[in-house]
Amino acid sequence: MDKSIAYLFVSILFLACASSKKLNEEDFSNFKNKIEDKKLEITFEWANPLGLGNVQGIDKLFINGSTQNNINLIGNQNFFRIKNDSLHIELPYYGTHQITAPTPGANIGISFEGIPKTDNLEFDNEKQKATLKYDFKTKNDSYNMRLTLFPGNRSYLSVTSDRKTAISYTGNWRVLKKEN
Repeated sequence: MDKSIAYLFVSILFLACASSKKLNEEDFSNFKNKIEDKKLEITFEWANPLGLGNVQGIDKLFINGSTQNNINLIGNQNFFRIKNDSLHIELPYYGTHQITAPTPGANIGISFEGIPKTDNLEFDNEKQKATLKYDFKTKNDSYNMRLTLFPGNRSYLSVTSDRKTAISYTGNWRVLKKEN
């Protein structure tokens, strides 16, 4: 039974990948212009922590179809805003702290507002995606983030840090409305 479910999943995955069509040059250029403008907001639907696989019994605490490696964020406020050179990030964090645990009542999520130490944007014409890389420090931690944006408004964020186990997020991006 398990093999047939796995086979079905892999078949659907291949069909989904095969049916995606490449954008023409003009549409990909429009996508690139939106990203280069750096006025974006990303909200995430799923968090994928790497540090909860060895925590027994935690799976009984999750709701909304979540598991310890795939947590549904719908209904949880989260965002990753890019405005020119500045970032404003508020993300929930699920995982283990590697050095010291935060004090009770402290924000254990990932929060940052400011200009990152490094900022890099790359486009992959062949795979039709944009990758933004950021490094920044907060009061209690240091982060490396790799944000991948796709023309269909899908996004993927991977986060590594000095004090927390790695986590990734999947969601959607949109262009921020122009300010008056």
